[in-house]
Amino acid sequence: MAIFTPSRHAAYARLNALLPHKVTRKILDFVYPWGREATAFEPTMISGSIRELSALGRRNGLEVLSIHRYYSSSYFGIFFPAYLIWRLWLLLKYVIDRDSAVETFTIIFRKPLNVRKSLCGSSSSIFRASSVCVP
Repeated sequence: MAIFTPSRHAAYARLNALLPHKVTRKILDFVYPWGREATAFEPTMISGSIRELSALGRRNGLEVLSIHRYYSSSYFGIFFPAYLIWRLWLLLKYVIDRDSAVETFTIIFRKPLNVRKSLCGSSSSIFRASSVCVP
């Protein structure tokens, strides 16, 4: 299972959580009129950091295969002074803690091999012919 999500530590995610959704929506519609449907997400993230989602997956019996970190986004690119401040802040965060500097990330989970083998073990298993049984 792969999850691509904004980090709760990203500056735009923090702003999105602090401002009322109607205000965020109006600002983004003004700045990015071509992306009206895709730019503002509702701030409903419960676990939005790499550490939190990794722990959530492990608590639910999954293992982390890989994590891909992305340290850039286009949110402040429209206004250079804000972009410059944001990039300097991100650099400082990166030096202190790489995971808190992440803007978005992809985390890939899988069921551990022993769980997949137990699902595929019996001849009557519904998982026998599925991709779940491929090691």
